[in-house]
Parts: sequence; C-alpha cells; structure tokens
Amino acid sequence: MEPANSQPPNQSYQYPYPSNVTGPQVSAPQPLPADAGPNRNLKRPLMFAGAFVVLAVSAVVIVQHLRNAQATAVQNNPAVVEITTSGFVPATVQITKGQSVEWVNDDTGTHQPATDPYPLENGLPGFVDPVPLSNGGVYGFNFEKAGTYTYHDHLNPFNFTGTVIVK
Repeated sequence: MEPANSQPPNQSYQYPYPSNVTGPQVSAPQPLPADAGPNRNLKRPLMFAGAFVVLAVSAVVIVQHLRNAQATAVQNNPAVVEITTSGFVPATVQITKGQSVEWVNDDTGTHQPATDPYPLENGLPGFVDPVPLSNGGVYGFNFEKAGTYTYHDHLNPFNFTGTVIVK
C-alpha cells in the first residue's frame, strides 16, 4: 500500500503556497570589505598623513645632510692670503659665511694678523693670532657672520692691512 501523501513518479510536487507569493530571499553571509568597520573613514586619511610625515622627515634629513656637506666643503676649502714683503696678497678676499681664511707667512720676517682697530683689536673677537708667524707659519680664522672685516699685521699695522668680505 502506498503512503497517502506520495505523488506519482512523473508528476511535479506542488508547493502549498501560490506561485506568486515569495518568501524572504536569504543568501549566504558575505565577508565584510577590508575597509568596513567603525574606523573605515579614518584609514585612508591616516595613511596619507603617515606618508606625508615620512616624506617631510626624509626631506629634512636630506636638506640637513646637504647643508653639512656644504659646510664641510667650505671649511675644507679656506681662502688663502699670503704674507709677503710687500703686504697681504690678496689684500681683499671674499668668502661665504662659515668659511675660513688662512694667512701664510711667505716673508722672512715675523707677522701677526689681527682684527682692526689697532691697537685695541676688538673689531672681531678671537681674530688675533696669539703667536707671531715666522716664515712658513699659518694662522686660520673661521668667519661665522656676514660682514666686512678689516685687519692688519699687529707687528706692522700701518703698512700691512687687508679686508675680508663675508657673504
């Protein structure tokens, strides 16, 4: 005997609901997008801000490195003033801020470069050779401030004069 609810093998099953009525459409759960969540609107601006900070710090480091390299090049390339029997050669030198001037005594007599005014020598503190230069002696001074500085030979102040222009 066949069960009462069974259908003949070639007939389709009839749902108990009419065909024009549909129930809620349920689909499988989908994974959340990567930028979903309460902070999804902050992620992109934070990434850009982080990239900007990295670039800014890199730029500062590069600029500082270039400045240090330039300062080292200037300090390693001093202007040279020869002290001869006739005076300072050249009598006027132009340098950049942070650059040094070296006075080299090519004369047989002793000389002592010093800042003006004579005899106070206080126009540029620290710019006075504490020991007179004998033949072949060298005195160097680093100019840190822009300006025009006059100097003389402390041992022959009226005949040996010169000027350093610092840009």
